[in-house]
Amino acid sequence: MSTIQRLFALSAMSFALWQAPAIAQVTTDNTTATVKKDTTIYLVASVQEEVDADMVRFTLSKQLSGENQQALTEELNKAINAVIEKGKADKDLVVANGDYGFWSAGEKGKNILWEMRGEVVVTTKNFEKAREFIAATKEHMTLDGIRFFLSDEAKKKVESSLITKAAEAFREKAQATTKAFGHQDYRIESVRLDMNAGQDTRMLRAAGVAASAKSYSADTVELSSGKVNVTVSADGSIVLR
Repeated sequence: MSTIQRLFALSAMSFALWQAPAIAQVTTDNTTATVKKDTTIYLVASVQEEVDADMVRFTLSKQLSGENQQALTEELNKAINAVIEKGKADKDLVVANGDYGFWSAGEKGKNILWEMRGEVVVTTKNFEKAREFIAATKEHMTLDGIRFFLSDEAKKKVESSLITKAAEAFREKAQATTKAFGHQDYRIESVRLDMNAGQDTRMLRAAGVAASAKSYSADTVELSSGKVNVTVSADGSIVLR
C-alpha cells in the first residue's frame, strides 16, 4: 500500500471514530425526549379535636421592698421554703423554684431601696388539691398566674386517634386531586406527620390575680380548665399516574 493510500485509510478511520459518539448522543437525546414526566403534587391535610385540659400549672410569688437587703432576703427565703416544704409533702403536687431576683433603686450609698421577688411553680393533675394549696399558702405567697394544658399521656392518646383520621384525610384529598387533574391513580412519594397540642388560652396573670390573692380562701378559688386544641397534619407529595 502506498503512502497516500495509508494516509487516506487513517483519515477515514479517524472520521468514523469522531462521528460515533455524536450518533450515540443523538440516540440518547431522542430516547430521553420520549420519556413522559410524572406530575408531582404537594398536599396538606389536617384534623383537630378539642379535649379538656387535664393539667394545671400555677405560680406563687412574693415581692418585698426595703432598705435592709439581708432582712429582705431572709424573709423571702423563709416564705419560699415554707411553700416548697408544704408542696413536697403532697405526692400529687410537683413543686419547683421559679424566678428569683433582686434590684435596687436610688443613689449609690444613699437611700438605697431594695426590691426582691421570688416564685414557686406548682404542677398537678388534681385541680381540687391545687385549689386547696393556693388557699393554704396565701399567707406566705400570692397567686401570680395559672395555665392549663394537656398531659403527655392524654396528648398521646388523642394524637393516636387523630393520626388515623389524618391519614384518611390525606388519602381522600389525594384521590380527589387525582380525579380533578384527569388521572386514574396516584402513588404517595413522601409524607410527614406534624402534631401540635395547644394550651388553654385562658391564662390568669398577676394584674388580675395577685391584686386580690390575699382574699382567697378554699371556698373562693375555682379552677376550670376549658378546652385544648390538638392538631395532627399530614403533608407530603403524590405522583399522578
